[in-house]
Amino acid sequence: MAANTYITQKDYTRALDVLDKALAAHPDNPRFMMKKSSVLAETGRYDEAAAIAQELQQRFPDNERYSTFVTDMHLTAGRLFMQAEEYTLAKGQLDLVLQNDPGNLEALNYLVNLESARQQYDSAIYYADRALQAHPDNKEMLLKKASVYTDMQHYADANAINRQLMERYPFTTRYRKAYVEGLVSEGLAYWRNNRPDSAFPVFQQALAIDKKDSLALLNSMNILYARQSYDSALIYTNEALKYYPESENFLQRRALNLEGKKDYEAAALAADSLARKWPTADNKDYAALMASKD
Repeated sequence: MAANTYITQKDYTRALDVLDKALAAHPDNPRFMMKKSSVLAETGRYDEAAAIAQELQQRFPDNERYSTFVTDMHLTAGRLFMQAEEYTLAKGQLDLVLQNDPGNLEALNYLVNLESARQQYDSAIYYADRALQAHPDNKEMLLKKASVYTDMQHYADANAINRQLMERYPFTTRYRKAYVEGLVSEGLAYWRNNRPDSAFPVFQQALAIDKKDSLALLNSMNILYARQSYDSALIYTNEALKYYPESENFLQRRALNLEGKKDYEAAALAADSLARKWPTADNKDYAALMASKD
């Protein structure tokens, strides 16, 4: 009762003094041991708290309360170390959670985040796979694994997962969006590596799901412009301007493709419209150039 009174007052020093006296008189009393462990945890002394809880767990292996308490101690410590960006200390605590509870989803989730933050992507995938072995249909972990693959620039692997989620949950906007973003990232990677023939069909896949995706539209027209397929590029440009009529980027692309077709009258009108809406020096100069060719 004295210990409880001090705990209520948050006077943990006196509470520990009382509990130490109690344990000196009754060294094996599990109630006093558990109470001391709880107070130590409240003061942030998680290792000491866990040591007492582990002793109780060993003495009473069938008592789930002690096992749960050990897990909670290490999980709380791991969470606090994560918040402080003490990733090595956090990982030590979270690995102790898994020793006690191998399928603990919260600990595995933290470890995926932790290893991703440290750019230890192979390790992040390892913990994601462990989580999915224990919880094979967990949507959040599947999405997290896809995100790690994206960070690794393994876009095809990420998109395989995102597609699976989208097909399983076709009315969930979040998964459709993740899949489209993954496809666009994959297409951009091909485009940056000078592989436009591989990039273009990936952008088409993205547009088949979301016809308004601005990056997929922009890069599709850029590839076609580079191929000098101006008529095809204009189809995408006009489509994009239906959704984004005030976009400087798309207005510029329209003028450039019309110029590419040598339709200088239409290009001059498009460039003039561009310069009126976006009166930058470059746009004004381009409008003047097109007017001179008209």
